[in-house]
Amino acid sequence: MELWDLYDAQRQPMNKLQMRGKPIPEGYYHIVVFIWTFTYDGRLLLTKRDACKPGGLLWEVTGGSVLHGETSQEGAKRELYEETGISCRMEQLQKLHTKVKGQGIYDHYLLQYPVELDKLQLQEKETIDAMLVDQSTFEDMMRVHILTHPLQLWYHELKDTLAVYFQKSR
Repeated sequence: MELWDLYDAQRQPMNKLQMRGKPIPEGYYHIVVFIWTFTYDGRLLLTKRDACKPGGLLWEVTGGSVLHGETSQEGAKRELYEETGISCRMEQLQKLHTKVKGQGIYDHYLLQYPVELDKLQLQEKETIDAMLVDQSTFEDMMRVHILTHPLQLWYHELKDTLAVYFQKSR
């Protein structure tokens, strides 16, 4: 059973808990994190969703909901470790963007990390594969619709910011 803290649109705690899978009451929000992990040479880490999950077999960046009692950054660090086995320090996670949308407060983090695919530990029933892609490959994947829909939407919003990190691969 996964519990989330609820907030108002200004990110003030509402001192209410929400169980995953239950409808969030109107006027309340929970925090969701995305971690855009780039290698130092400008490739982005993507993981493939397990077939049993919504959006199964599509590619995405690491992410998920922040749990009760966690900060956004702690949730990002935990999600990254759970889904990939990558253990980073909090100060390595650089906040890129925050947006309130629907009933979520979406925090995007950047991590530059020397990813070695053969050392990743993918989370059973979450992720089934991983790859590193340059910007051109990422955009090709978008065109053929093998990235999750939310990832495509966020990419359009963050494209200029992310381009700086992709540029290192050219």
